[in-house]
Amino acid sequence: MKKTTITLFVLTSVFHSGNVFSRQYNFDYGSLSLPPGENASFLSVETLPGNYVVDVYLNNQLKETTELYFKSMTQTLEPCLTKEKLIKYGIAIQELHGLQFDNEQCVLLEHSPLKYTYNAANQSLLLNAPSKILSPIDSEIADENIWDDGINAFLLNYRANYLHSKVGGEDSYFGQIQPGFNFGPWRLRNLSSWQNLSSEKKFESAYIYAERGLKKIKSKLTVGDKYTSADLFDSVPFRGFSLNKDESMIPFSQRTYYPTIRGIAKTNATVEVRQNGYLIYSTSVPPGQFEIGREQIADLGVGVGVLDVSIYEKNGQVQNYTVPYSTPVLSLPDGYSKYSVTIGRYREVNNDYIDPVFFEGTYIYGLPYGFTLFGGVQWVNIYNSYAIGASKDIGEYG
Repeated sequence: MKKTTITLFVLTSVFHSGNVFSRQYNFDYGSLSLPPGENASFLSVETLPGNYVVDVYLNNQLKETTELYFKSMTQTLEPCLTKEKLIKYGIAIQELHGLQFDNEQCVLLEHSPLKYTYNAANQSLLLNAPSKILSPIDSEIADENIWDDGINAFLLNYRANYLHSKVGGEDSYFGQIQPGFNFGPWRLRNLSSWQNLSSEKKFESAYIYAERGLKKIKSKLTVGDKYTSADLFDSVPFRGFSLNKDESMIPFSQRTYYPTIRGIAKTNATVEVRQNGYLIYSTSVPPGQFEIGREQIADLGVGVGVLDVSIYEKNGQVQNYTVPYSTPVLSLPDGYSKYSVTIGRYREVNNDYIDPVFFEGTYIYGLPYGFTLFGGVQWVNIYNSYAIGASKDIGEYG
């Protein structure tokens, strides 16, 4: 009896051992919220491809917290970063020559100077980029790589007036429309009016033109009725072609003149800039020549006037001097230029003669130390005009 019991026990054990199997569990340790620096290497399971919410850092600076797709590579996961994402993070796409994409339009990071580290333990993506591929920080204008032409659209503004005179019993009517049409990069605009005064009916079109932006050269092309620029000559109406620098594509601080503060520090020093007695800027400089550029001055939002500069040396000495700041009529920042080229016919209302063909060209260039060069020509078959010269910010004397 005892032997039979043992035999049944063994048979039962053999029976169960034949039906037991091991089940494999996959656990995503990337979903753990571990403290910074905590090691999750004790988990032997690799993170699977998929969408993960991560903190994105570029050169140790947090850019955003977002959901990214991570695809499987040989021994790691690679984030799917589109061109738009890199631009948003401050990467100068134009500096990444030969950039390659996969079928999902993800940048192939292994073929770029951009390096990354995905930390699944604390859900962070660390991007490292050399300074040469970083876009200059500018909050005034969007990066041109994400500019687009907008949508095709029809626009219409209108105005109408009606006047009845009880004295003379006369009625007068006035109507005005401003239709517009956006098609791709082109913008078509018109202004037309109609009036009925004392039984006299009159219709006229003030202008009609088409224009488009040329972002590669930061310019605007206009075809039709417009006015010339008034940089060097009087503005005149014309019908023809015009090519101008489009300053709406240029950040304000880059196209506006600001003074540059220069000085020499004898030791490690602190430089302070005041206006009207208020401290507006302070920085530390090493021994030698230093320069506070117009970009820093522009960010301060200073007004025209005198800037008081103080250099506090480490040995206790103090240097004080002033930098006058005024804006001449023709004054551009160092290295910045603007131009306009126009060819067409002079357009005058109610003339009894053929409008003459004319040409106008202007060019203005900013030089260091507040100098600006300019030149221009206005040519008509019966009239020529030329302009050439230079302007200079002479501070408190200007």
